[in-house]
Amino acid sequence: MSDVYTNNGYENRDDYLESLADEYGINLETVKVLSDILGDCEDFDGLLSMLKFFG
Repeated sequence: MSDVYTNNGYENRDDYLESLADEYGINLETVKVLSDILGDCEDFDGLLSMLKFFG
């Protein structure tokens, strides 16, 4: 079964979050905390908006 992360070229959610940390120059733990607060349903929308704000 494929999921939204593999459909977008990532191995899994952790791989996706690591790539966001690198892309936005934000500590991985910060990205993980924000993603936990927002929930995985916001990984491709709200989380990106938050990272733009912090980045």
